[in-house]
Amino acid sequence: MAQVETGSLEAQAIKLARRGFPVFPLHTPTGDKAKPCSCNKTDCSNVGKHPRTVKGLLDATTDEIQIAKWWAMWPQANIAIVTGAVSGVIVLDVDPKNGGIDTLKGLIDKHGFVNERSVVKTGSGGFHYFFKHPGGRIGNTQGSKTKASYLGFGLDLRGDGGYVVASGSLHESGKRYEWSIDLPQWPEMPAWLRSMIDKHQTQATTVLTVSLGAGEPLESGSRHPQLLQWAAKMRQAGLSSDAILAGLRVENATRCVPPKDDAEIIKIANWIGGKPPGEAVEAVQ
Repeated sequence: MAQVETGSLEAQAIKLARRGFPVFPLHTPTGDKAKPCSCNKTDCSNVGKHPRTVKGLLDATTDEIQIAKWWAMWPQANIAIVTGAVSGVIVLDVDPKNGGIDTLKGLIDKHGFVNERSVVKTGSGGFHYFFKHPGGRIGNTQGSKTKASYLGFGLDLRGDGGYVVASGSLHESGKRYEWSIDLPQWPEMPAWLRSMIDKHQTQATTVLTVSLGAGEPLESGSRHPQLLQWAAKMRQAGLSSDAILAGLRVENATRCVPPKDDAEIIKIANWIGGKPPGEAVEAVQ
């Protein structure tokens, strides 16, 4: 698998930091079928997309000295940029393998799209559309082939408490993420997208205002059971898997030391979200 020139990923990470994106290093696809990711796990389910640092997105920074140190240790590290209010952007992730291109085309045919937009072409043939963060809190979504997000199959949001793989990074396909359209300022999100988000904002706000407990950070051993209990309480209140996931991601990023892998958070949200609200709390006792 082709390697990028030494130092160019560092330069790209610093360039992004200067644009106001907090960044942090990710693992890298190896091209080795036995161990496809630099994490060396034979069964890695998130090749080249999960953090190299202990705290993941909580380690993200615009400090050029720290960025240089990371890429001196891992010259081929993929780059993650934090989304949400901290960086001023919301990203619409279009995943073709889950039907995202068709879903987006249907929405554009119905509602239209803005003429100006910032777009990164992903290594999988999909797209990341960057829009100006509209304020408030906008959570992440996590759809799949069998379960769509509220935006539809193959469309997901990366907002507060989330991150995306940045331009220059290597996909497991061997292709790189690259800017297709790169504007100096982020465009406003289209009205139809904002409307879809607003319709779910009441539920999302409920997630983030539910008392998930206060106290010390959660360390290994206490993270999983506490996350399960929080998920159950949210499900008991009638929240969906997507809404539960948004809440858990925030708590995982801000309270768990180190944060649990996002794949585990997704499993918790989907498992609890699939239970009747009245049975959720009993299921985790």
